Amino acid sequence: VRNYTKGGELWEGARQIVGNGLVTGEGDYWRRQRHMIQPHFHRQHLAGLTSLMVEAIEESLVDWDALAQSGKPFNIVKNFSYITMRVIMRSMFGRSLNDADADRLGEAMGYIIAYMIKHMVTGKLPQWIPVPGRKRFHEMLAVVDEFLYGMIEQRRREDGAADDLLTMFLNLADDETGEPLTDKEIRDEIATIFLAGYETTSSAMAWASYMLTQHADVTTKLKTQVDAVLGKRLPQFEDLMQLTYPRMVIEETIRLYPPVFWLARTAIEDDVIGGYHIKAGQMVASVPLIIHRHPDFWLTPDTFNPENFAPDADKSRHPFAWMPFGAGQRLCIGKDFALMEGALILAQIVQRYDIKLMPNHQPKTALSTTLSTKNGVWVQLEKRA
Repeated sequence: VRNYTKGGELWEGARQIVGNGLVTGEGDYWRRQRHMIQPHFHRQHLAGLTSLMVEAIEESLVDWDALAQSGKPFNIVKNFSYITMRVIMRSMFGRSLNDADADRLGEAMGYIIAYMIKHMVTGKLPQWIPVPGRKRFHEMLAVVDEFLYGMIEQRRREDGAADDLLTMFLNLADDETGEPLTDKEIRDEIATIFLAGYETTSSAMAWASYMLTQHADVTTKLKTQVDAVLGKRLPQFEDLMQLTYPRMVIEETIRLYPPVFWLARTAIEDDVIGGYHIKAGQMVASVPLIIHRHPDFWLTPDTFNPENFAPDADKSRHPFAWMPFGAGQRLCIGKDFALMEGALILAQIVQRYDIKLMPNHQPKTALSTTLSTKNGVWVQLEKRA
C-alpha cells in the first residue's frame, strides 16, 4: 500500500481545485488532518447536523408537489443535484446562508465539478491553447474562493456557536501543538467535502429511484418501514436506528452503481501484482464497479437485493467486496454522512410520493466524474394518499 500514492497529473489537477484536503493530501500532513477531523464525522457526532439536513431536504421538495400534480415527466437527476447541493451547504454553513449566495455558490461548484475531469486531463497545457471552458472554470474557482474565505472571515469575527461543519473546522486544533487550522486548510477541506459529497450522493439517489421503480417489493417494504417509524412527521436523528431499510436500499444501490467507480493510485517503485509487472510512475486502479458484481463475493451479483446489507450479512463477506467509499486507512470519512443523508432523502420522498419510470425509458450508465447517466432518469410523480 505504501508504494502507491496520489501522484501524477490526474491528482495534481484535483489539487488545483481542492488544495490539500483529505482526499488529495499525503504523508504526515494528511495524517495530521485525518487525526483531527475524523472523530467529528462518526455517526454519533453527526447528530447535530440531522435537523439541518432534514430542513434542507424538506425545502427542496416544495416544488415536487407541483410536479406530482402536473403529472409531467421530468429528469429526477437534476432534482437530486439540487437537493444534495442544498444539504451540503446547509450542513456546512448552517442557516446563515441566504438563497442568493447559495444559488451563486451552487452554480460555481456545479460547473467546477462538471468540468473537473477535463481540467485534470488538460490542466498542464499551456494557457495559450484555447481549451473550451477553461476560462469559465478559473472564473468559477475565483467565485468559490472569494465566497469561502469570506465565510471563514465572517465566522471568525462572529465567534458564534453554530452547529455546522464550518464551526467544527474553526474549533479544531492539533493535539500536539495546539495550532488551529489555517484559513487555507479550512478552505481546502470545505472544497473537498463539496467535491466528494455533491455529485456522488446525487448520482446514488438517482440510481436508487430507478431501482425502486423496477422492484415493487422493495418499494413496498421501504414505505412500510418509513410509515411505521415516521407516519407523517419529519425524521430525527433518533429515528435512524429504526430506519434500517432506507440505508440498506442505498447501500445496495451503490453496490450496483458505485458513484466513485474507480480508485486510482500511482506506483512509486516497480512492483508485481498478480503476476503483472507495474513500473514506477504507472497509474493503477481498483474498480469497485467490477468488484461489486464479482460472483466470488456475491451470490446474485447482478440482482438488486437490499438484504445483502441486512444486519450481520457482511460477516462472511470479503472486507473489500464492497468499497464505494474506498478502503483501509484512506476510507472516506464522509461515509456515515453520505449514508445518513441518503437515508433521510429516501425516507422523506417515500413519505410523500410514488415514483414511476417513464414507459420505454431505460437509464444508460455514463462513466464521467461519477457513475452517472447518459440520458437521465425520467419519471413521473404521484402524491401518496
